[in-house]
Amino acid sequence: MKKIIIIIAIMIVTFLIIKVFLPNEKNLVARDIKSLKNAVEREDKMSILEYLDESYMDKHNITYEHMVNAIDEFFLQVDSIQIFRSGMKISIDSVDGENNTYASCSLGLKILANLEGEKVLVYGGVFKPSPVRAWFKKIDRYYRVYYAEY
Repeated sequence: MKKIIIIIAIMIVTFLIIKVFLPNEKNLVARDIKSLKNAVEREDKMSILEYLDESYMDKHNITYEHMVNAIDEFFLQVDSIQIFRSGMKISIDSVDGENNTYASCSLGLKILANLEGEKVLVYGGVFKPSPVRAWFKKIDRYYRVYYAEY
């Protein structure tokens, strides 16, 4: 009886250690969203593109190529970018036959930046962040945005 209790205790402790210390998919999506946010604030285009899928298309029919050009133009016009997120909700949507993991995220977003020496609101409401929804596909080590609504 004592051996059974010890085995059960070891199994419970092992499960808790795995649950706490191994990242789950939601944590990986959150990590990649944070890394994307940091890359934009640092104006690091190459890092940003690691999180943007080449098949990207958003609700306004902006493609990957358009987005790359928009990033260049944006960084030429502004500096000291600050991004504020709120109410982030992540869901793991599916895994396809090729073992690709898909996820989505909704959050509030507000972006401030310096434009010609003035702090301006680039995106979001004055009092409340604007809603954004993004869909991700896990490719290699990163969750990459392939569709967005804003």
